[in-house]
Amino acid sequence: MESFEEFVSKHKRSAAYHEAGHITAAIVQAMPINPRGMFVDLRGHGVANYFCREPGDLATAPLDSKERKLTIIALFAGHVAQRRYLPGVDETGWRDDRIRIEKLLAEMNLSEQGLAELRQDLWGRATKLADKFWPNIEETAEALLIQPCIEMPAEEQKAGWGTGQVRNLTGEQVSQIFGKHEIPVNLIKGNIRDYDSTKDVMYYDSLA
Repeated sequence: MESFEEFVSKHKRSAAYHEAGHITAAIVQAMPINPRGMFVDLRGHGVANYFCREPGDLATAPLDSKERKLTIIALFAGHVAQRRYLPGVDETGWRDDRIRIEKLLAEMNLSEQGLAELRQDLWGRATKLADKFWPNIEETAEALLIQPCIEMPAEEQKAGWGTGQVRNLTGEQVSQIFGKHEIPVNLIKGNIRDYDSTKDVMYYDSLA
């Protein structure tokens, strides 16, 4: 039987799988990633820095709907991956992701039943994506976990997601991992305002 200490250790490690789920979904859906890459602290908190649709823009063109859906799938994929690695993971750990998901869903202007159906559909698509790319998620998570501990950069401290020392897998390192499998990574160095998502070509069409 697994000891309490072993479960706690695995719970902390599961944060890397959560962030790897996010960034893998982002990459295969052609969502750009940030050079800062992925981080986990020593308490089981983490962040994946990729560019996605933020709540607050109420535009309703087809591209807006698509961007919201891709973002929700990427958000769901983090928890899907973490639960696959650790089925008993604490459900409160993805509270911020759930809040963002619900805000994005609310912008879709659907009925209550329509929202429930879309939420379920996108969860299923995130699960399918995580299953298909599980080897990539696992490889990325384990690569993050073997990085040496460093002091949290000031930019990450300001973001407020964790504390203390962290492990970091940079955007360039992430690109190298996926490049070995001939999966293109859109690594944006510069101002996201110059980014045009209409030019994206998804490696995996999660909405098909």
